[in-house]
Amino acid sequence: MLSVTARMAQPPLPRLPRRLAVLLLLVAAHPASAADLAPGAPPLTQDLADLRRDAVEVALDIQFTARQLREHQRLYAWHWKYATADRQKAEAAFLPAFRGAFEKTEADRKALREKHRAALLAEAKERAEKGSPYHRWLLATADRAAEVIAAGPPPLRRDALENTLEFIQWVLRMQLTVRQQEEFLRLVPAEWNRDTAKTDRETIINEFLPVYRKVVRLAPGDRTTVRNMAEPLLLDALKKPETPLDRWLAGAHAEANKVLAAGPPDALTAGATDQQADFYDWALGLRLADDTRAELRKLIVQDWTTIESTRRGTLDTARLMDDPPGGGAGELSRLRDRASTLLFVCGQPKNVVNRATMDVYRKAHPGVKPPVLPDSRKVLADGTPPLTEGEAECARMCFEWLFGFAFTDEQRAAFRKTQLDEWARKDKGAMEGTLDNAFLYTQLMWLTPEDRELVRAFALPDFLKVMRETKDTDPGNKWLLEQYEARHPSLVKGKPGPTQADADALGELLRFQTREVTGGDAGAAEKVASVAVEKVKSGVGAVHEVTGAAQQLALIRYAWPTLNEADRQELRDRWADSLRPLGVSPKLAAWQATPAPAREIDMLAAWRALQTQQQNTAMISNMLRMQHQTNMTIIRNMGSTPYRYEYKYEYRRR
Repeated sequence: MLSVTARMAQPPLPRLPRRLAVLLLLVAAHPASAADLAPGAPPLTQDLADLRRDAVEVALDIQFTARQLREHQRLYAWHWKYATADRQKAEAAFLPAFRGAFEKTEADRKALREKHRAALLAEAKERAEKGSPYHRWLLATADRAAEVIAAGPPPLRRDALENTLEFIQWVLRMQLTVRQQEEFLRLVPAEWNRDTAKTDRETIINEFLPVYRKVVRLAPGDRTTVRNMAEPLLLDALKKPETPLDRWLAGAHAEANKVLAAGPPDALTAGATDQQADFYDWALGLRLADDTRAELRKLIVQDWTTIESTRRGTLDTARLMDDPPGGGAGELSRLRDRASTLLFVCGQPKNVVNRATMDVYRKAHPGVKPPVLPDSRKVLADGTPPLTEGEAECARMCFEWLFGFAFTDEQRAAFRKTQLDEWARKDKGAMEGTLDNAFLYTQLMWLTPEDRELVRAFALPDFLKVMRETKDTDPGNKWLLEQYEARHPSLVKGKPGPTQADADALGELLRFQTREVTGGDAGAAEKVASVAVEKVKSGVGAVHEVTGAAQQLALIRYAWPTLNEADRQELRDRWADSLRPLGVSPKLAAWQATPAPAREIDMLAAWRALQTQQQNTAMISNMLRMQHQTNMTIIRNMGSTPYRYEYKYEYRRR
């Protein structure tokens, strides 16, 4: 093979894939970290995990993408934790045979494959039959990777195509939207035999893929070095597109990197705004129309230029869409974002993106039949704008929904008086807030019952927070807060803190988690819940550790019926880590071995650990997070407060 200098001195190669071959001599695998990934005898180290990765790729003759490598390590660490000590020792003794496998010749790898493939597959099938999430994922991923999607020679397999897509996005510093990725995956197979020369096909399979395999194994600094060397080659190739795919890719790159607004911290590109639309699709499980995505881009640019504090959140949320969280914890993360996004899109009658998104939502849920709303024609108070009977009633029903109880006749009369007083004193901010509340309610009623309950769990704490902040200056919020606190007083008299509803939610959450972990032990569930709740009632523990239970409970109620068994087991095992020290004996899955014995610790301390663990594994984007500034600005605008709404994002990864 030519040296790097000799290759780069040659005339420019005519096709983009061949330009990547020069990188083959520039990369080398980085040493593995010594950090433990899972406990055991021996524990799973990064070195062992990397060896397992190489063993799988060699024995099954596949190539993982970077995303799949991350998922492989997550699932393998989970598997290792629950493997028997004998299995862990045997694996640790077996894996070194694959050290440096991709620095060896193809003949050497073939010998390793022939020696170990049958045994590795037999073990995977045996463990998969017992329900092992790792082995089920491994078999499904290997089958998909080996799928031939275009004839050759050489044939184009699924793993080659997906790695090519991933590499191009990485080296060109762009993230294609979901729709663009779908188009790329359609174009390449279509051109494979028709427009791609045999020598170029061979370059992709025999030279490019080995390069990228090494790239994803590099340390971050080395990956940056490689990208800096590869990027000019690819950019140069894009200047001379030869096929429909080349031209499409050149256009996609130009569009994604179009600067819409200057930084700091970085420039806002069209690609970043498109990924905000992908966020909506991901969080809500919908598909926004192209014109709606274009309107969203305009709003983001507007915010970027007027509210500098939103910029980092915009960029970070775009990056989240590079690799959204998966698994059981990832689904809970998505639902947190779903709750925030739904509250957001239900508000603001003049926001064209929100209105279009709600239209898509309604079409996706045609069975939702909202209640008949009050007549809005009768004017109760003149003004600009006037207050109608229908708007006053919808605003009242909005807070009844939020609080979870209906107002009495006396309360309804008192609340109506606070509304009329706003118009009497011509409080423009409060008047608009009441109308916004009314509009919000009309939209919330189009949500499914499950979505309404999810939104309510995350909206209530922040509405109450704003009411407490403004009770001395806003008569309407003061009255609303008094009604809620009279119905839900603090458990510790004279001291703000958790209510009975908070304690009930905590108890229900712990009962559910304990029953799931133990396989249905009602006695253990009651013991864990009752001890924790009694400590809460005595004033022990931080407020947020208890009040957050209602949100966790709402997430689990929503997610559990549709989670697959692997995701459910992942959550059970996470909960077991914190419940085991309380004396809870987890019921192991068929593929799991007995973990380390439990040790007794303080019940509430273990609950704190459980709550912290749940929060830390949320992996949430916080683009439209209810907590703090993002939707707090909406909430302040939805009561009779002097605050006005600003459209902004906040990113806060836990």
